[in-house]
Amino acid sequence: MRLKYHDFDSSFESRASYYSAMGLPGVYTGSASQNQQMISWMKTHAFASGAKRIPRSGFYLTNESGPEITIRKSDGAMLERLGAGDMVLNNTMRNNLWDFVSDPSKYLKENVISNIETSSGKSIVNNIQMDFNLPNVTNSEQFLYELKNNPKVEQVIQEMTLGQVNGRGKLRKYTIS
Repeated sequence: MRLKYHDFDSSFESRASYYSAMGLPGVYTGSASQNQQMISWMKTHAFASGAKRIPRSGFYLTNESGPEITIRKSDGAMLERLGAGDMVLNNTMRNNLWDFVSDPSKYLKENVISNIETSSGKSIVNNIQMDFNLPNVTNSEQFLYELKNNPKVEQVIQEMTLGQVNGRGKLRKYTIS
């Protein structure tokens, strides 16, 4: 663990503070074995698979398998500098995002499919077969490849389907570039 690389103070005093905050035994002397204890502690206090609630405040290893998003519990409203194009998810959005990425099938079943009902209150079960007439498609293999592999196509389809179900405007698909 390279502290300086991650913009942490690596001075002896700071390492002693980290050692104490981790609850490791004895007084920090800077020995190789104590540094190894800190590294081992961080590895066992890591969240590569994610965590909805951190059990207690302290130092934890993050970004060990690549960039991660950390969402902090709010202790009140705060003034925060945001840049043009930044994004803010409200608490409901944050919880929905967690629930969706944790178990997409369960989320869709509970929040999308179960909300589609007929006027009689019974769930709709669709078995839809569609035929498409695409007169401008001259290479069906290339068209199929783009449908499967172009992330922009996927984004447009998601906006046209899930975006509508979740209450976003139907013109939003045109914002994908």
